[in-house]
Amino acid sequence: MWHLRFAVEFAFVYGWLSRGVWLPNASPEAFIASTKVPVLLIHGTADANIPLGQSERIFSRHSGPVELWKVSNAGHCGASAVAGREFYERVIAWFALHNSNCDSSQ
Repeated sequence: MWHLRFAVEFAFVYGWLSRGVWLPNASPEAFIASTKVPVLLIHGTADANIPLGQSERIFSRHSGPVELWKVSNAGHCGASAVAGREFYERVIAWFALHNSNCDSSQ
């Protein structure tokens, strides 16, 4: 069991040193509330790993262009399999819409 604890603690230190993020304090809700970066949340309604309510809470805090697409009957990471062509059309359209807002020098 010490292997798992070591891996988790290493991840915390790595995140701090490489990205300046202390993972125990990381908050998707706080990030969404403070950013103007476009965010696309895709959540399957049949996700057994992460409750839909988490994405709904993140979405409710948005201050910038944030979209939440709830994919019916999709499990965790299963939206592309369930939604098929619609998945690719939505994602490509989202990037096309927000591409003009991106600064390539950053």
